This record gives sequence, C-alpha cells and structure tokens, in this order.
Amino acid sequence: MAITQGVSTFGVVIDAAIPDNNFTYNASAVPDAKKPNEKGEVALLGCHLGNTLPVAPFDGELVRASVKTKLGSSKATFKGTSFFADNFPDVGTCKYSYKRVDTNDPGVGACP
Repeated sequence: MAITQGVSTFGVVIDAAIPDNNFTYNASAVPDAKKPNEKGEVALLGCHLGNTLPVAPFDGELVRASVKTKLGSSKATFKGTSFFADNFPDVGTCKYSYKRVDTNDPGVGACP
C-alpha cells in the first residue's frame, strides 16, 4: 500500500507493486478527537467510482479503516474492512492490515 496525504488531497494505491493491477482510491481522514496526531479513521472510495456510487452493473470498493501512529517514531498501522462488488451480483468483503515500513512519500496523486 502506498499513501500520500496532503492538506486537501489523500491518494492511496493498494497492490502498487503489481503492474497494471493497482487499486487506486480517494480518501478522507478523520482524526481522533482526543489524539488527533496518533489515531483516527480513514474512508476510501475506489477511483473508478468517482464521487457517487453507480447503478448496476456496480464495480467498486468502499473501505473503512482505523489508523494508529506513534509520534517520534515511524511505527504506524492501517487496519480496515471493505465492501466490494464486481459485476454485481458478485459481492464480498476484504480485510486489510498493514504496518508502515518507511516514511518516504510515494507521490500518489488523488483520483482525477
């Protein structure tokens, strides 16, 4: 997973290492009220969905994830669950669990 978070944009790519198999998302971060620099949630919407859910045949994914980081450290986690449909009526869920391996910005752009 590769993430770039700016002031008003948030781009995510899952499976970035697999050529032509990138799943790209726009995202919105929701900081925790008590620890906004250490905890929060993220909502991801697949880029090919645009800003609204299309009518059938629906092909897309929505993800809700919790994020945790430790100030002064590169430690961070991303744990989420998604709902997806692929050429409806095929539907399912995925569970995501990632640990940060570095803090370099991969330069992921927001969806067009």
